[in-house]
Parts: sequence; C-alpha cells; structure tokens
Amino acid sequence: MGLDEGGSGSDGDSDVADSSRKEDGQGNISEREKDDMDDFMDAIRLDPKAKEDICLWEELREQLKSDLQEGHKKNEASTRLNKLMILWNFTTLHNKEVKRMATSEEIAWQFHEGVGSYFTRQIRVLAHHYQLFEQLPEER
Repeated sequence: MGLDEGGSGSDGDSDVADSSRKEDGQGNISEREKDDMDDFMDAIRLDPKAKEDICLWEELREQLKSDLQEGHKKNEASTRLNKLMILWNFTTLHNKEVKRMATSEEIAWQFHEGVGSYFTRQIRVLAHHYQLFEQLPEER
C-alpha cells in the first residue's frame, strides 16, 4: 500500500470529520462554535437566565420601543440608547425579510458609513443576546 498523491498516507476517505468545520452534514453546530459562545458568556461575566421561549423579533420590537421610550425619560447613557436604536433598526430590517448578515451590514453602514466585519459581528452578538435574554448585556 503506497502513499496517495498528496503524500499523506490516507486512503482518501472523505467521510473523516474535519474539526474546523462549522457544521456537520446534519446541521449540528461544532464544538468550536459552542466553545466560542461559552467564552463570550465568560467574558461578559454574567450568568443571565435565558427565557424558556425565545420571542420572535416582531414581539421584541414592541419591547424595544418601550425600552427606548423609558431610556429617554430616564436620560440613560447614550451608549445604551445607541444599542437600543441598533436593535430597533435590526428588528425593522429583519421583519422585512432581510437576512441577518445583510441587516447587520446595513446597520454598520448607517452608523459608520462603511462596512466593518468586527462591528457587524458585534451587532449580531448584541441581537442574539437580546433575543435570548430580552435585555441588553451589562456594561463593564
């Protein structure tokens, strides 16, 4: 039995799992992605309780509206109000059937007149957190 053309010595079986893939063939999330989310939760040093039923963005839009109104009345920090406005824009675009990637890129363009991949990822993380916990992450 000789080496294959790549010199790896493997028999060329393509069914071997690749640990760097995001999903397996059945749509399951990889361990690496789960670890990334665990690291994120550790980084914000919170142990928030996720809601049993995850609300749809149509329902969360009303909650965002009341959070924004309450934030204006209480003269909350501009960073908190900006995050709520970003989420408001996210829900508006998402409810119009715009995909999450395109939605976050559009919001990044609105705020920074350009697309930055870091900011778009932060928008999606913020939206994911708000949808799971129905609140903004705690400020550090």
